[in-house]
Amino acid sequence: HNSLTRSKCREKTTSDQVRSPLEMLCQTLSLRITGVHEALNISSENLSDRITDVQETLSLASENSTTNLRERLEELETNVAKLNATTRETVEELSDRQQRTQHELQNTTTELSEQLGQLDSNVRELN
Repeated sequence: HNSLTRSKCREKTTSDQVRSPLEMLCQTLSLRITGVHEALNISSENLSDRITDVQETLSLASENSTTNLRERLEELETNVAKLNATTRETVEELSDRQQRTQHELQNTTTELSEQLGQLDSNVRELN
């Protein structure tokens, strides 16, 4: 009976000796798993923050680009309007010049015709 108790006692001690390191290993693994979970959560939060930052940057870049394009388009529209006005002025000026030149040519033609008639008359008198 005495040796049976010792044997059970040894079994219990052996069992405790095995269980204790296993429990410690389980606790260590549990802590490591918790650490990995926390690290993953932090990484996930960091990635999420980074994605948000990139989205905001892209949004701002897009807004800036759109604003720059609008400003450039307004400049171009202004330049086209100026060019159209200048073209109209030039066409009007050329038209006025052409009319003046036609009148001058008509007057000169009339004067030359009158002078030719006078010459003709003078030639007849001389003959």
